Amino acid sequence: MPGECPPPGKITQRNEALLAAWVHDSPGFYRNFGKELPADGDWTFIARALQAAAVYE
Repeated sequence: MPGECPPPGKITQRNEALLAAWVHDSPGFYRNFGKELPADGDWTFIARALQAAAVYE
């Protein structure tokens, strides 16, 4: 089901691909919201990436 998270400790290839896709597209996300992409990343970036990967299409 879309947006459904895998069980704890189990990341599927699809989840990994969706996470990679969002990270790749993240500069656009930050630009659209008038924010600066964190140069070294931060926990907020990680949280957004994981959350977005759960619903990214």
